Amino acid sequence: MKKYAIGLDLGTSSVKAVLFSPEDGVVAKESQEFVYGPSFLPDGSEYLGIDMEVFYRTVCSVLKRLGERLPQDGELQGLAMASASGNTVICDKDGKALTDGYSWLNRPMSEEIAAVFGSDFGADVRQTVGWALAPSFPLGHLSHLRLHAPELLDNASVICMATEYVLHRLTGQWGIDVSTATPFYLCDQKKRQWNEEYLKKLSIPKEKLPPLCECGDLLGALTELGASDSGLPLGTRVFLGSFDHPTAARACNIEKQGDLLISCGTSWVCFFPMENREEIINNQLLADPFLTPAGPWGAMSSLARASERIKDVVERYISSDEDKFRLLDEYAAAASRGAGGLSFDPMGEVPDLSGYSKQNIARALMEGIANSLKSRVRELIKVRRITMCGGPSVSPVWRAVLSEVFGVKVELTYGPHSGAVGAAMYALK
Repeated sequence: MKKYAIGLDLGTSSVKAVLFSPEDGVVAKESQEFVYGPSFLPDGSEYLGIDMEVFYRTVCSVLKRLGERLPQDGELQGLAMASASGNTVICDKDGKALTDGYSWLNRPMSEEIAAVFGSDFGADVRQTVGWALAPSFPLGHLSHLRLHAPELLDNASVICMATEYVLHRLTGQWGIDVSTATPFYLCDQKKRQWNEEYLKKLSIPKEKLPPLCECGDLLGALTELGASDSGLPLGTRVFLGSFDHPTAARACNIEKQGDLLISCGTSWVCFFPMENREEIINNQLLADPFLTPAGPWGAMSSLARASERIKDVVERYISSDEDKFRLLDEYAAAASRGAGGLSFDPMGEVPDLSGYSKQNIARALMEGIANSLKSRVRELIKVRRITMCGGPSVSPVWRAVLSEVFGVKVELTYGPHSGAVGAAMYALK
């Protein structure tokens, strides 16, 4: 029988998944959006929350639809997940969420972190964790809980992120890979151990955290409840994945220095292999374990929330209609390289563009994003090969503009489904 696997990409606002086989590639794909909303702790403190039951049911809905499309002569080898992790969940002994999860899109919780960790905290975070301190990520969430709902934190049996919550619901097992653990901010990345210094500040015993594992490790198999919820066969194997960008990089064969992945989601990210972790840290980049210990580290530089900046310019100066991004492509394609002399950085303060043509605005917007991305890697690697993934990767205009700016052809491998394909590959080893 032909072997298949399901790969999921748990994104910032949607779940994407593929049914994948090594021979035929992506044979089916599904996606479903989910929403955030205001959530409240018992003392009335507000945060941007995720209803974890809705989130889990969204994942299961996608799994059911893909399972129904498994060919009759096919055998499901397993499933794995990539994720845009950084969403915090606290659970009881049965794995039930004690409150809504915290989204990484929360407001920066800098004051809460300072109150728990001290006002001078933050300088050494990148060296230990691999990422610079981001106050809207789990250290902020956990500090918020420690200050506003300490009883919830103390009574929790497990403290995890959204991916581990879903995995436990499906398998009854707890586990987290070292890549997904990086934006949890509680892992010493080089030692591949939980950071007891940070946990002590938060008064969290390390026993409350999921066991640390390697990317691609077998976590367990679908339980009767997990199989019923997902519609997949009882006993289907479930593997750990990795953070979304390195997972997509694996799918696109971004494996050696000189390779570059441009990943376009909520943020636009340059991901590229580097042999020396210290070089990544010293250049103020984000580090991922990637192919270590046998291969290189992964370096990431991000245009944070670039999609929001792009959307804002498009809606102000090009169109606010439903097909606005199609129009962006059409106008940019109609303009000449250099946009008639118009140049601006969409990630900075955008000038008044009302006196320019839509064609030149569209072209300058794309060139501005491309130049911002190039500036992130210019001094670090000699780019020899580029692959693009994420929603905008399907646009030949975006790829053409990026190719012109970088001077290297931009390839398309699995496009918007690269993260899900990379996850499926973990389940086919």
